[in-house]
Amino acid sequence: MVLCLLACSSLSLQAADIEQNALQWSGFFTTGVNWTDSSVPYNTVVTKNPKVVPNTLLGLNISKPLSAHMTLGGQLLAQGANADSALKADWAYVNYQPNDNVSFTIGQQKIPLWLMAEYANVGRAYPWTNPPEEVYSLFNIQSFAGASSRFQYMFSHLVVALEPYTGTTVVETSPSAPTSSSKVSAKDMFGANLEIKASDFLKLRAAFNRAKWNLNLSPTISLGEHEFQVVDYSLTAHFKDFNFISEYAQTTDLDQGYYTNLSNQENATAAQYAKAGNVIAAAAEAQQAALDGLKIGGAKAYYLTMVYNFKILSGYASYAHVVRPENLGITQNQSSTTVGIGYDVSPDSVIKVEVKHIMPSGLGLFTPSSTQTVADVKKSDVFTINYNCVF
Repeated sequence: MVLCLLACSSLSLQAADIEQNALQWSGFFTTGVNWTDSSVPYNTVVTKNPKVVPNTLLGLNISKPLSAHMTLGGQLLAQGANADSALKADWAYVNYQPNDNVSFTIGQQKIPLWLMAEYANVGRAYPWTNPPEEVYSLFNIQSFAGASSRFQYMFSHLVVALEPYTGTTVVETSPSAPTSSSKVSAKDMFGANLEIKASDFLKLRAAFNRAKWNLNLSPTISLGEHEFQVVDYSLTAHFKDFNFISEYAQTTDLDQGYYTNLSNQENATAAQYAKAGNVIAAAAEAQQAALDGLKIGGAKAYYLTMVYNFKILSGYASYAHVVRPENLGITQNQSSTTVGIGYDVSPDSVIKVEVKHIMPSGLGLFTPSSTQTVADVKKSDVFTINYNCVF
């Protein structure tokens, strides 16, 4: 009898150990429909014709404990905006956590820059149909290949966490029609995220990212290498049924002065070629001067959002504003107000209905076709119906 009990106990411990070290997974799904009353497409893909949102996606998060302190993790993502909609590895990393306050991660992982960085694709995790594009379109970086660490300290009711990181990244600028020249790469990337949390009521964040970006996109579009910096600040607060979310971001081209001077020199050279009658050389030099004179950094954006929860219903209102540098005499600024409601179909899924009123100055985030001009861009509304779930 004693031997039987010992054997059963041993089998139970083995089963518990196997379960603890088993492969764990979870997933998320997003789809919906959007359209606008504008004759000019908004944010490239939103038109007057209602259609399934291009960011329809299915994601799977997986993790496998390798030991008491080490975990293998990853995220697989299939996105409608990609040309082949194939399931691809978005994250793939190994994490070592010697204790509850320190961890180290190496591999392909999320960049802790944006407030929504960890769950930007998980629509169930935030109130809007999408995080405000005024901020999140400033610079499309979400993951990197490299190393990061997290150090957490507790001071009375405050939890302070610091996440430094370094590595490289590649951004696909045209996921629906990728080419060899549509990929933009960055090297010597480094940054950090500082987070201060006061119980469950208040969280403050400050983050920055700096990298050298190769912007030589093709033999005819050569913008050189630019050291680019992004800073991001956010505040979230929770009180009873109210949630407040705010975020501010700013981009800076640290090499803008160099390229402005270079553009001035190239314009002077073009003038000399033109004076000498060398029209072809003058045109080529003037074209390069125009490219080097483009202002890539200098954008600023923010949003403020208030959410109220009514049990299975939630309502939210948001204001956003973005200012981008003027290029070729065209401004790209806009403000917007957004209202929406969310209905919890279940604890794991939600349907959202949203109306966004956009007030552009110049182009804003509108993308005119070849037959349209800036004059066609006017105040407009964007309508979205989304379904989000986690499983």
